[in-house]
Amino acid sequence: MAESPQHVIRTADLPVSPWRNGRGKTREILAADGRRLSLALVDQPGEFSSFAGYTRVQTVIEGDLLLLEIDGREHALEQYRPFTYDGGAATSAVLPTGPVVALNAFAGPGTEVFVLILELSKKRPLPLVDDQYGMLLSGHGRLSADGAEDELAELDVVVGSNSSDTAVSGRGFFAVVTFQNA
Repeated sequence: MAESPQHVIRTADLPVSPWRNGRGKTREILAADGRRLSLALVDQPGEFSSFAGYTRVQTVIEGDLLLLEIDGREHALEQYRPFTYDGGAATSAVLPTGPVVALNAFAGPGTEVFVLILELSKKRPLPLVDDQYGMLLSGHGRLSADGAEDELAELDVVVGSNSSDTAVSGRGFFAVVTFQNA
């Protein structure tokens, strides 16, 4: 995981790795304690890797539409609309409008995960606390933490903290991923 400074993960600096099943690519942002956060680069139709025992929240952040077939039922995932499902379910994708990039949040046993898409404000900073991660999806953002400020690039991830005033302001759309013990 590439961090710079303490509260920012520069996603563009993370390596691209193949999926477990080799049918796509991912940038892993977080993988610890039954929690996983990643970007899936989906550029071809086919099966998704299984994450048995995990709850999965998938959000299309680039591209228009991802059609998933999950245990025989079709679900249309549109941009910025989080969708929760069983990570162990038989899942395959169709790309009717072309490649997509999806934010994936996984929670293992004993953990819950929630994803909200919010619009940032220049005047009302959005605080982030422990177990929260925020990703700038579009627009521009500024992180304030520990008395310092830092500009955010699109897809940068802010790591929340209870021990400092960690907040984001700006103009654009922002994904907030919250993990909590069940």
